[in-house]
Amino acid sequence: MLPVETVALVDVDDDAISRLQGNASRVLKRWILQYFTLGAYHNETYASAQGSRLRPVSLSLAPTAAEEGRMEARMTCTIRVEEDMVDESGNLATGFLAYLLDICSTYPILAHAITGGRKDDFFGVTHCLQMVFHNPAPLGTELRIESASVATGGRSLVARSEIWDATRNQRICSGVHMKMSMSFGKL
Repeated sequence: MLPVETVALVDVDDDAISRLQGNASRVLKRWILQYFTLGAYHNETYASAQGSRLRPVSLSLAPTAAEEGRMEARMTCTIRVEEDMVDESGNLATGFLAYLLDICSTYPILAHAITGGRKDDFFGVTHCLQMVFHNPAPLGTELRIESASVATGGRSLVARSEIWDATRNQRICSGVHMKMSMSFGKL
């Protein structure tokens, strides 16, 4: 997890906050965009060149449809399938689909945990990432990644995500991302 002091050093301009649609507060949007900038754009991390092209579109908080009295955070991001993201058949590589699910599902978990008042490790580490592939996404496809928090109680942090072909409105991949709060062994 990135320390709060590190996140506070990332400058997010007011225009970026204003462009991020959804009903989340400006403070929460700023916080999530700071983490997003560090996580997706950092120059020394896996797939940072591709992650720098990922665009957050909306961040919202709303009651869940299935469970009365529970809230969920929802985040939508977009990216275009480029040459450095495809496999030998010219379709978005499955490894990169996993990267998108991992990155994009983490932010609604984070938003949900923060708004729920969670004070401990609300970022977690990946425990399990389950994916179902539905359709290929060829070079040039405009993708829409929709993610929603499911749970942030106890040590479990869970989100579900779907990656869509934004032009054809066709599901490319869906998945569930389970994270666990980090625990530190006793010496």
